[in-house]
Amino acid sequence: MKYVILSSNLRSDAAGHFMPFHKALFSGFTAAGLDITCLGGREKSLSESWYLPVLSPGLNKPVPWMPYRSFSKKLSDVTMGCTFTLIVFEGSLATTFLVAQYLLRNRQGVAIVNQFRGDKLSKRLNSIHTRFLYKWIFKILITLTGNRLVLSSDNANLRNILEKKLNYPISKFRMFSTLERKDSESLLGSKVLILVRGSTATTLVLQALLNRSESTKYVIHGIAKDLLAGGEYLEGIEFLKTNVDESEYRKSYLDFNFIVIMYSPADFAYVSSGRIYDALCMGIPVYAPKGTSMANEIDEEFTFNFDSEEELATVLNKPTSHTSPIKRQNNFTVSHSISELVKTSNIAHSKFSSLGYAKPRFFLESLIGLAWFAYGVYSFIILRGFLKPQTLLDSLKMRMKKVILNKR
Repeated sequence: MKYVILSSNLRSDAAGHFMPFHKALFSGFTAAGLDITCLGGREKSLSESWYLPVLSPGLNKPVPWMPYRSFSKKLSDVTMGCTFTLIVFEGSLATTFLVAQYLLRNRQGVAIVNQFRGDKLSKRLNSIHTRFLYKWIFKILITLTGNRLVLSSDNANLRNILEKKLNYPISKFRMFSTLERKDSESLLGSKVLILVRGSTATTLVLQALLNRSESTKYVIHGIAKDLLAGGEYLEGIEFLKTNVDESEYRKSYLDFNFIVIMYSPADFAYVSSGRIYDALCMGIPVYAPKGTSMANEIDEEFTFNFDSEEELATVLNKPTSHTSPIKRQNNFTVSHSISELVKTSNIAHSKFSSLGYAKPRFFLESLIGLAWFAYGVYSFIILRGFLKPQTLLDSLKMRMKKVILNKR
C-alpha cells in the first residue's frame, strides 16, 4: 500500500505550524512502517529532503492552475504499479475534480479529500444555484469513481452543513497532534501566547493589551512587528517568526501558561486549527471566541465573545502560575493521534479496494469533463464577480418585456 499526501502549500517557507504539521504526518506514517510520499509545492532551493517539490502553487486555489496532464504525471511517478491512498488535507471542489479524474484512470487506488476552506464553501452553499451545481458535481464524481472518493471534513460544523446541503455522508478527518508532554515536563510555562488572524482581531488585541499585566510575558503570532508603530508600547511583547521547524515548534509550547486564540467566528466557524489540538495534547489551557470551531473543543468557561474588548482584556490579564498541565482524558489524545488517522485511511481503502470497477468509458470521462467545464465557467464569471446572477435575471426580464411589447 502506497500513501501519497498532496499539498502545494507545503513549502520550506510555509507560515506557522504548516511545515511541522505535515512533517509530523510523514514521520507518523513512516514510524508505523508504511510507505508514504509527500508531494509539496515547487520551490527553487529545497532545504528539506522528505518531500518532493513538484506541485504547482495554484493546486489549492479555488480554481487550480494545474493542468490534469501535469497533475497525473506527478502522481503516476509515485503510484505506478501499486495500490495507493491519496490524502489531500486542504481540499476544495477543484482539487476533488483533479483527484477524481485520476481515480477514473487508475482503478487500484482510493482518495480522501478533506474539504478545508469551510468559510468560503459554506457561504457558497447558501445560494440555491451554487448549491445545485455543487450537489450535481459531487454526485457525478462519487458515482463515476465507484465510491472510491471519500469526502471528509475535520470540522464538525462544516461536516454537518455539507451533509445537509449536499445530501451525502461526509467522513470525519481526524485532526492530529504528535506533541506530548514528558513526565519531566510537569509544569506549565510562564508566557501567554496570543494567536491573531485578521485586522479586527489585531485591533482588539492591541487595545486590550494597553492595560496589560506588567508581570506577564506575552507572545503574539499573526502580527508582524515591523508593521506596527508602538515604540515603548511594544516593550515586553515577543513576536513569533512566521515559520519554525518542528523541534523549535514543540519547544515553544513548553513556555506557555495558557493560549488565547483570537480568530473571528465569521471566518473560523467552519475552519479549524491544528494548534488547538497541539495545545490540548500538551495540557495547556486554551481560550477561544464563541462561535468558532475551536470553541467546540473546550469547556464553555474558556470561551469569550470575540467583539468584546472587556472580555478579552479579562482573559489576557488572568494571573499565570506554575501549575500542572491540564489532564486530558486518554481517549482525546488517542483519537487525535497519527495512528488513529492511519487506521482511518486503512479502513477507507479496505472498504473499497475489494470491489470491482468497470473501465471508464469515453462518455463517462466526457461527462466529468463537462462538469469541470461548467464549474470553471461558473467560477470565473459568477464567483469572481464578472457577472452576477441578479444581473442575468434583470437582463432576461427586460428582454421578455420587449418581446411582449413588440407583440402588442
